[in-house]
Amino acid sequence: MSIQGGVWYATSMPFPRSSAELSFVSSFKVVLVALSLVVAWMIRDILVYCFIALLLAGVIYPFAEWGVRYRVPKLVSVLVIYLGLLGIVAFIITLLVPALLDQGQALVEVYGSSFGNWAKGLRESQALKTIGFSGFNIQSGLSGVQSQLQTLVGNAFTVIADIFGGIAGFVVVLVLALYVIIEDSAIKKVFHKWVPEEYQEFATRLAWLVMQKLGAWMRGQLVLCLIIGLLYLLAFSLLGVPYALLLAVLGGMFEFVPYVGPILAGIPAVVIAFTVSPALGLATIGALIIIQQLENNLIVPKVMQRTVGLNPIVS
Repeated sequence: MSIQGGVWYATSMPFPRSSAELSFVSSFKVVLVALSLVVAWMIRDILVYCFIALLLAGVIYPFAEWGVRYRVPKLVSVLVIYLGLLGIVAFIITLLVPALLDQGQALVEVYGSSFGNWAKGLRESQALKTIGFSGFNIQSGLSGVQSQLQTLVGNAFTVIADIFGGIAGFVVVLVLALYVIIEDSAIKKVFHKWVPEEYQEFATRLAWLVMQKLGAWMRGQLVLCLIIGLLYLLAFSLLGVPYALLLAVLGGMFEFVPYVGPILAGIPAVVIAFTVSPALGLATIGALIIIQQLENNLIVPKVMQRTVGLNPIVS
C-alpha cells in the first residue's frame, strides 16, 4: 500500500503462500518420492543390471578407445574382449573348479564329522543340562537343515530356472554394456535432452567421467582380488595350511567386501590351521597380519594410483 494525496493505493506486492498451499506442495513431494521409491523397488532387477552394465562398460571402454586409435571398430574390440573374458572363465572352470570341489568336499568330510562330534558333546554336556537349555536341540536343528537341503535338491525345476535366469541376466548385461560403448555419442545426445542447455557440456563430461572412474575402480578391485588371492595361496602353501587353494580363492573373493572382507576371509584359515597345531594357527595369523599390512599400506595405494589415479597418500 502507498499514500498519495491522502488516498491509499494498492501496490503490486507478492503475497506469501498460505499454509494450506504449502502443506499440499509438501505432501505432493512426499507422495512423489514415495512412488519413485516403489517404482525403483519394482524394477530393482533392471536397475541392478543397468548398474553392472555401466561398471562393465567402464572397465572395457578404455580398451575400445585404444582400438579406435588404430582404426579398429569399437564393436570388434568389445567382441574380442568378450571372447577373451569367456576364454578366461572357461579356463578357470576347467582347471580351478574341479580342484576347488575336491578340496571343498574333503573339508566338509573332515570338519563336518568334527562339528558333529562337537555338537553331540555339547548337547550331552552337563553344563547345558545344569543351565536348563532343554529346548535347545542341536540334533533337531541339524535334521531341519537336512530336510531343507533335501527339499532344495528335490525342487530341480526351480534350480534350473534360476540358472537360466542368471545366464539370461548375464547376457543382458553384456548387451547393455556393448551398446553403452559403441553408442556413446547417441547416449550423450539423449542425455543432453534431460539437462538444461547451459549445463549440458559440464553434465555430459561429469557423467562420462563418473563411468570411467567406476570402471577404473572395478579394474583396480579385480587386480587386488588377484594379488591378494595369490599372496594367500603362497603363504598358506609355504606354511602347510590344508586346503590352501580353496582358502586363497575365498580370500580373493572377500577382497570385494570393504573392511570386514579380510577378517571374514582369514577366519576359516585360522580355524583350520589351529586344528592342525597351535603353532600353525599362530603362524597363519602372523601371515594374515603381514599380508593385510602390505595390502593397506602398499598394494592398495599403488594399485588405485595406477587405475583410478588416486594419490597413495589419500588412499
